[in-house]
Amino acid sequence: MQSAMEALANEYLAKLKSIYPSGYSQLRDESRLAGYKKEFILAVVQNKITTREMLDIGIARAREDSKKNPFMPPPHKFADWCRTQPEDIGLPSSLKAYRIASTESGKRADIREWSNPVIYVTAREVGFFDLANEQESKIFKYFQEVYADNCKKALQGYEFEIPKTQRVEHKPITTAQRNKELALSELDSIRDLLEK
Repeated sequence: MQSAMEALANEYLAKLKSIYPSGYSQLRDESRLAGYKKEFILAVVQNKITTREMLDIGIARAREDSKKNPFMPPPHKFADWCRTQPEDIGLPSSLKAYRIASTESGKRADIREWSNPVIYVTAREVGFFDLANEQESKIFKYFQEVYADNCKKALQGYEFEIPKTQRVEHKPITTAQRNKELALSELDSIRDLLEK
């Protein structure tokens, strides 16, 4: 008897076959097809692809890919396609979000300008200090994981907020104010001399 996962794999492999008719020939051999199906199921399980909607996202991306590539995607690539990408919900890619977060984290807290609450919350969770000071090679993977989790929450309707920070407004000093301050300072110096 066929398991539910195997039936699902067969269904989506049939869809891939229709999308990549010439590329499917690489799997005509029964042992290759069985190996691909096994890897497909493993990739889906390991990447926590848990709904038909997620698999359908992968199929939609496969249709786009087939316009320029005649070969079936490796199972791990298909699993990557199934996950919602930040760009799908109007957010920057992980790398762009990381660059924004590390740049803003390197500024004083009172002058940071967070353009997106998901990026802000991710930066806060990863750590502003670490983002500002650690090398990209050491911290990007962690940032990427936290960002992906937060993007998933945003997709599920969770609303993120950037707290209102109290900024100190620096008003520019006019020339008249500067001249008045200099004149008062000079008067004080003259008074000091006269009192001696």
